[in-house]
Amino acid sequence: MTFKEPSGLAAAAVFLSAAIWGLFWMPIRLFDEHGIGGEWALISFYFPAFVVLLPVVVFDLTRQFRHFGAALAIGFFIGAALAMFGVGILHTSVVRATVLFYLSPVWGTLIGQFWLGEVPSRRRWVGIFLGILGLILLIFERQAVAFNAGDFLALLSGMCWAVGLAGIKRVGEIPIAGLSLFQFMFAVLFIFALERLFSPLDPPSIGGNLVEFISIAGISVCFIVPALFLLAWASRILYPGRVGLLMMSEVLVAITTASIFIPEETLYTTQWAGAVLIIVASMVELVGNPKQYF
Repeated sequence: MTFKEPSGLAAAAVFLSAAIWGLFWMPIRLFDEHGIGGEWALISFYFPAFVVLLPVVVFDLTRQFRHFGAALAIGFFIGAALAMFGVGILHTSVVRATVLFYLSPVWGTLIGQFWLGEVPSRRRWVGIFLGILGLILLIFERQAVAFNAGDFLALLSGMCWAVGLAGIKRVGEIPIAGLSLFQFMFAVLFIFALERLFSPLDPPSIGGNLVEFISIAGISVCFIVPALFLLAWASRILYPGRVGLLMMSEVLVAITTASIFIPEETLYTTQWAGAVLIIVASMVELVGNPKQYF
């Protein structure tokens, strides 16, 4: 496989966009420190993206409406995944949330096998094995912490993410704008519901936090929307298990940056070895010709 082939370009797009998502935790934690509660910061991230996409979908309503049911269903699962992962980060460590989410390659491969008729190669299973081993090493030697609500949300978000990606692959040529619109809509709704459940607070004053809200909106439109567009496009081409493996680049970025900026999340030598294994697991799917090895 070369990067000139559609699957090669799609794989590279997933790898790079997921790496950008690895920085997602930073503005959330930063705005939380500046008085914008974490859940409200998440809502502020996704709502501007919804507003920007709404006129795009309206002006192309005829074509978008033909795929309304599929976009609504897939958007539900991906929106739920975005919401639960974001809220999960607020209620557990960045490392634990990221690791639990990235069991998604396993869910994606199983869904692809039984729902999409995919026959996973030995190469895929090698990648999954290396990835899971890397994840285990990343949580090794850390102080034992009981499984909590944030962990549960992170685990469930990976499952929902795998279902959503499988839906994109199964449907095929679904308009990305309409799909993304529903993703952001459901993300906002789920985050609001979880905020009411975990820590109901009054919305922060926009006037008193205008600079922060403008910053959040800018990050949303300039980074969140393009990253999800890339993932949605690539998921038309690649099976969900493979997408999950390639997205492990997010693990490396998220955990590395967390270890630098959050003292209590500093990595041990064993955990760095886990990070290397995750890179190897992603590269197994990113480059090379499968027939060359198996």
